[in-house]
Amino acid sequence: MEKVFEFRVRSTSCEKIFYKVRLHQFLKRCEVYCECHQKNPFSKKQFCSHIDAPLFKNCFSVVFEEDRDVAIEASKIAQNGFKIPKSWKETWRTNKKWLGPDYQIFDKKETTHVRTSSLSGRKVCFTGDPKMTINHKKFSRRDFIDQAKEKGWEVSEEFSGSLDYLICHQAGSKESTKMKHALQLNIPIISYQIWIDQILCKV
Repeated sequence: MEKVFEFRVRSTSCEKIFYKVRLHQFLKRCEVYCECHQKNPFSKKQFCSHIDAPLFKNCFSVVFEEDRDVAIEASKIAQNGFKIPKSWKETWRTNKKWLGPDYQIFDKKETTHVRTSSLSGRKVCFTGDPKMTINHKKFSRRDFIDQAKEKGWEVSEEFSGSLDYLICHQAGSKESTKMKHALQLNIPIISYQIWIDQILCKV
């Protein structure tokens, strides 16, 4: 039985333009398409940044916010049923304007085990100074730790390979030791703002 997942991704060159990414799930395989090639929309032969970033690196900041739940579900399927073309050369990570300030860093190219950015994860670690003010109150890292525990999350003071998320001041900033370990183990790194807006609020 075939299932189809479709979501919109901002163009890498113009924020006012978006392209539809479509994933077809079959019994034992899946196929992914993007309409960014105007001459041949949804071509089977193409692979692009609009596909790679959200489906294989869990960078959901480039997806329209109302489509992100669909993109998350599609990424779980894609990572287990589709192989990135060997000829693909990733260049989108340097496009800071496209990614935005709070994008997720997910995996490295040379990996064999893929974790998914599931909202059902329950173990996190906070690092760095949040540098955030909420309702006129400056929030410290301890405030975020206490808040996470109240919501039922297990909080690790030290880095652990079993983490679901590593929360830092700004994903994509200068790498700390914890961030380097997270990248090596394919653990999603997200900002405090993403943690509040997209993860904590859904628990």
